[in-house]
Amino acid sequence: MAMRVLQQIGGNELQLDAQTILIVAVILMLVGVLLAFAGARIWKSVMSFIGSILFGILGFTIGAAVGGILMGYIVGGLAALIGGMLFVFLARVGIGVVAGVLFFVVTAGLTGSQAAGLVAGLVGFVVAFVYIDRTVGIVTAVLGGILVGLGLYLMDYEMIVVLLAILATMAFGGTVQMMFIGDKKRPLQVQDVAPPPPPPD
Repeated sequence: MAMRVLQQIGGNELQLDAQTILIVAVILMLVGVLLAFAGARIWKSVMSFIGSILFGILGFTIGAAVGGILMGYIVGGLAALIGGMLFVFLARVGIGVVAGVLFFVVTAGLTGSQAAGLVAGLVGFVVAFVYIDRTVGIVTAVLGGILVGLGLYLMDYEMIVVLLAILATMAFGGTVQMMFIGDKKRPLQVQDVAPPPPPPD
């Protein structure tokens, strides 16, 4: 496939491109494994970091232009806090919208009724928004499996190996994330403590 085609074309420059593709493939696989097995744990931190950086830079620029460097730092800090929280909320809304659209398309396609599709889409949006951790766990497991498969494809593996790797990464990654989410949300059980033995007579 990709590397084989580059090697068949020939040339030192193309050989270097093949090595670059190998590096990209390894990076894709590492990111895919991280997303598949830990996507639900890190997505909020990633979105909060992105929002903080973008809003912090914007706030600093506006504050410095209006009241100098000190005002820029103050406005930038406040904007970074707001941006971090806003990006996490927008991510929840975005994932809910994607789930709602998928529910609408599938339901409308199966039933032929747009009204039923709208109801299903609304239900999908609410469920995905409320159970955001589980939704993110499933979505990141699927995305991680695709990235792993793409990395193997670029490394010139057979298509059957690529497909098996995608399915295995999705299944195991999704299972691990669901177990982690379940353990995190399970209330701590208070173990019964046995009474101390009576003192000897």
